[in-house]
Amino acid sequence: MTEFGYWLSSEEHRPLDLVRDAAQAEASGFTFAMISDHFHPWIDAQGQSPFVWSVLGGIAEATERIELATGVTCPLIRTHPAVVAQAAATVGAMLPGRFTLGVGTGENLNEHVTGGPLARTRRSSRRRRQGRKELERRDLVLVARLVHLLHPGHTPTLRKSPV
Repeated sequence: MTEFGYWLSSEEHRPLDLVRDAAQAEASGFTFAMISDHFHPWIDAQGQSPFVWSVLGGIAEATERIELATGVTCPLIRTHPAVVAQAAATVGAMLPGRFTLGVGTGENLNEHVTGGPLARTRRSSRRRRQGRKELERRDLVLVARLVHLLHPGHTPTLRKSPV
């Protein structure tokens, strides 16, 4: 059966608006929603970029049933895998059985802010290869282990985005 979810576009909306939108989506019958994890909006006209983990905490308080996922978080450059694991474990504890950590290789738009390796990588295909290798070899495993250590018995679903 087809399900329709709700997209919470954090680069376009203020944090409290996203919390309200998630609650309204739940009240309207949506069973799941995804929220973008951006440091910077795609274009200046969008003008927003709240910290996704704080917004998820607000959504956890404002909802009861809707499932949520990040779309997607990059545990490579801007946010260390251990920090992503702690954030995911915390949100998972606040949304028991309702949270999925979506992970991907990131976009230069968001990851360049630290001045790390992604900012120096000119070709996106090279960045994807680097990111895919890191996700498969180290970071996804580290995130999963840390989430389990922080909250034994509770491991949020971990999914890599198709690249």
